[in-house]
Amino acid sequence: MIRRTIVLAVITALAMPAVSPAQDALTKQGVIPSPALDVKTFRLRNLKPEDAARLLGPYVNSPGGGVFEAGGIGAITVRETPKVLATVDSLLRVHDRPRAVVSMRFQLIAALDSSFRDPAIATVDAELRKLFRFAGYELIGEATMLTEEMNDFATTLTTKPKLVNGTPVRESFQIHGWMEGATGTGNDRTVRVTISLQDANGGKGAEDLLRTGLSMPAGQVVILGSARPTHTFGSRAALILVVQPEIR
Repeated sequence: MIRRTIVLAVITALAMPAVSPAQDALTKQGVIPSPALDVKTFRLRNLKPEDAARLLGPYVNSPGGGVFEAGGIGAITVRETPKVLATVDSLLRVHDRPRAVVSMRFQLIAALDSSFRDPAIATVDAELRKLFRFAGYELIGEATMLTEEMNDFATTLTTKPKLVNGTPVRESFQIHGWMEGATGTGNDRTVRVTISLQDANGGKGAEDLLRTGLSMPAGQVVILGSARPTHTFGSRAALILVVQPEIR
C-alpha cells in the first residue's frame, strides 16, 4: 500500500504495530481517546530501513501509528506521539552508526569419561570442571569467522580425525547465528548474539544440538553449553561449545 507523508515523500509500510480489536473498537467509539500523532522522517546513515523498523517496532504502538520507508531516500517515516518520536530519535542516534565487525573463534570440546587433560584448552579446563562433572576434556575442532552487527552468520567446524577400527573419521558441524549488536566502549564492550550448533550431516532439517542467546563480553572466552555427542567414540560423553568474540 502506498501512502504519502505531509512532506509529499512516497513511503511504503514497513511494520504496523498490532492493536487489539477491543482497543481499536473502544478508540473508534470514543471511550479511549485517540492520541495526537505527529509524522517525522528520519534519514538513515547506516541502518537499512527494514532493520530500523525491527529496532523501533516495540516502541511504535499507538493506534494509527507506524513505521514506513521513505521511498528511495534512505530514510524512514514514523507516525507517533511526540514522546515516542523523541524516543525514536534517541534510539537512532545510538544504533544508526557503522556496523561493528566481530571476529568469532569457536572451539568444540569433547567431555570424556576418562581423566584426560588437553594442554590445548588449559586456560578453560578449570572452568569446565567447575561447570560440569566429567573426568576429562579434549579439544576436537576449531573454527574462526567474521561477521557484523545485524547480520546472520554461518560456518562449518570440522573435527580432527579420530581412529575408528583403524580408519580416521572426521565429523562436521554447522554453527549458525544472528549477531544482534555490540554495545559499550573500551574494555566494557559486549556483543549480543544467538548461536546454534547442528550436525552437518543432518541436512537442512537437522535438530539443534545446542541453541542459546546471550550477551558476551568481547575478548573473553564464554562456555555456551553442552550437547549430546553425535558419535560415542569411546569415552566421549558430551560436546561443549566455547566461543571468544572480538570486536574489530
